[in-house]
Amino acid sequence: MKEGASSPENRRPSSAGYSATSSRRAAAAQSVTNAAGGAATINSTVSSSTGHTATVEVQVKDSTNAAIFDQVWTYAFAAGQTRVFSATWSVPAGQAAGTYTIVAGVWEPDYSILYANTYGKVTVSPSSISANSHPFVTGLSRHGGLRKNYGDLVGMRITVGASPLTVTSLGRYVETGNTRTHTLSIYRPSDGVQVASTTVNLATAPRDPAGYAYASLPAPVSLAAGGVYYVVSGETMGGDTWEGTYNNFPTLTHTIVATIQGAIYRSGTTWISGGSAVDQSYVPVSFQYAGQ
Repeated sequence: MKEGASSPENRRPSSAGYSATSSRRAAAAQSVTNAAGGAATINSTVSSSTGHTATVEVQVKDSTNAAIFDQVWTYAFAAGQTRVFSATWSVPAGQAAGTYTIVAGVWEPDYSILYANTYGKVTVSPSSISANSHPFVTGLSRHGGLRKNYGDLVGMRITVGASPLTVTSLGRYVETGNTRTHTLSIYRPSDGVQVASTTVNLATAPRDPAGYAYASLPAPVSLAAGGVYYVVSGETMGGDTWEGTYNNFPTLTHTIVATIQGAIYRSGTTWISGGSAVDQSYVPVSFQYAGQ
């Protein structure tokens, strides 16, 4: 906001022909909460009945009314035009949990007149990554083809490095529009035993910076040094979309505690390689691990 201009809360809007509404959503997840360390998208819809150039400003304010996020656009509206202004707040990892106020205002470019303003709320939840846990997958270097035409367990085959791994939670990448609950599991192919399982609700779980939603295991599990494991997500025909089509798999960046041999899926009781390359996975999936 321009120095010396009064805040939107303390200014009465002019009767000029503007209207504004504002809403927020957790990016991709459509969640009502957003984790510290994640990102919140704030969509403000502004309509103008006349042709005019105006400044649109979106702020996030804390309980002391201090602006902790601010984004400004100056835009030349045509008469009768409606436009959505989308601001992404990258929530700092150390941001305190709680409810914050969204303020969206439409101003004269010199801030001399406030034409319209609107208010909203964004709730920040604690980070999904605990202080002593680390995400295995750190990012996607490329995305794969989207699909939802298979129902069973799909994911990746990993080999643990020279040290045992203590896994604390499992994660699934959140595609735009994903809202369902998924069972995430680890299987040991040497004897077919499921060594860990949890569920994650993509409609409510916060995303980490890499785009994953995690769910804690009932208790941490240890994966043996040099052991081979399948990390998988339960998918349903016609359900949430996920990645991995023929010759078009997502490629992951990850820490060095394990390697990824490629995508894997289950058909009935048989596990089958997806025909992908190293560092590739269906869905994709991930996990968090303690220490190291």
